Amino acid sequence: MYYSFADIDQENLDALQALERDIGKSLVALHEVKLKPAQLARGDINRLRELEERMGVVLLAVGDRN
Repeated sequence: MYYSFADIDQENLDALQALERDIGKSLVALHEVKLKPAQLARGDINRLRELEERMGVVLLAVGDRN
């Protein structure tokens, strides 16, 4: 499963922030994203890893959306 930051409306943002205050913890709203990872050649995987290192992020090559 893969997740992305959720777009939430003001009412739900207010509820989320109220819960954060009540429990004293930060919350992150995510939603599931259905993706099929792409098959990559070894050389392409190495290039992807190098770019991940340079950018400080995780990159995921995806195929068709399910």
